[in-house]
Amino acid sequence: MTDGPDRYVLHATCASVPRWATRSSSDAAGVIRTPDGGLAVIMIDVQGSGPGGSTLARSLFAQASNLLHAGLTADLVVAGLHLNLHQQRGGKVLASILLAVQSSDARAVQIVTAGDHAIAFGASEAISTELLASRATGSSRGVDAVSRVIAFAPDTVLVLPNDGVAATQAELRDLLPTGANGADWSAAGFLNRAIERDHLRPRSDMAVACLSLARPSLVDGIETSALSISSLRPLERET
Repeated sequence: MTDGPDRYVLHATCASVPRWATRSSSDAAGVIRTPDGGLAVIMIDVQGSGPGGSTLARSLFAQASNLLHAGLTADLVVAGLHLNLHQQRGGKVLASILLAVQSSDARAVQIVTAGDHAIAFGASEAISTELLASRATGSSRGVDAVSRVIAFAPDTVLVLPNDGVAATQAELRDLLPTGANGADWSAAGFLNRAIERDHLRPRSDMAVACLSLARPSLVDGIETSALSISSLRPLERET
């Protein structure tokens, strides 16, 4: 973050919805504050569904949040949680974890994942996609996490979907805003486009986070962060 008129804060949104015809998700996603005032995205993707998967996802989210608040680095949090799962569940991890943690100056985000995640980043006119692949989910050999640092400029966006939204780079590219939706880079926008792709019946638990730099708002001379955290349920399901 810089002083003067070019000062920006990191803006993060997160949106999620359960799989069609279910009321609880076996994934968990959200944005938290870190002890230094920055932001961190936590995304948990548990294999399977039902109450057990939902409970495990919420537990892993809470553990990741607590460890980040305790000052551990994203690398240590991901490795520690996966090693613990590996030991508790007889060599089967059955979950993937992604953390995206803001640097102290808001000009970069470190992504650490044990699992496979397609991501998109860049300026809205020149977005690149990338597949971050590790050897964690279901592995009997422990954790092989991947770390990636994304540098931010004022027009940079970073999109972090779970595999229900986009499991591959091609699926993610199909969700990039175009035409009338060309300006909608929000998490809700990506989520709703994925729901429309699935003919309004999400085939899997969906979650997506979007990060960008935004100008801070000033209230009575006090700077406030443009942080937005949401958990959306855009569909009314029949019961």
